[in-house]
Amino acid sequence: MCAKSARPRQAYSYRWQNCVVHSVSGTREIDAPIQDVWQVPGDFGGVAKYNPNVEASGIVAGPDTGAGATRECVLNDGGRIEAEIVDYEPGTGYTINVTDTGEVPLKKNVVETSVEPLTEARTAVP
Repeated sequence: MCAKSARPRQAYSYRWQNCVVHSVSGTREIDAPIQDVWQVPGDFGGVAKYNPNVEASGIVAGPDTGAGATRECVLNDGGRIEAEIVDYEPGTGYTINVTDTGEVPLKKNVVETSVEPLTEARTAVP
């Protein structure tokens, strides 16, 4: 298992056009090279392997990864979420839009995932 250290998460909320907008960010540093760390988020359909709130996940449309890849996540409570990669940088990150939230009360969700080398053997996941 990789040694990990976490920086504090930053969160804020504000109102915009009668909606509450939330933003959460945080960074984790992992004692492993970037190519090893990228294997986890790079497996776009494999969210259930590392997210304890996801019972099952997989690709439902498009390529396995990269722009246009769409995955479905079945949550532990029976809910489901579908998300599509809209911007992709191989080996370093991607941006997804949640396209279908099923019964989850969410109008829009944009998630950015990335990895950044700190040294040859240490990687940040902001």
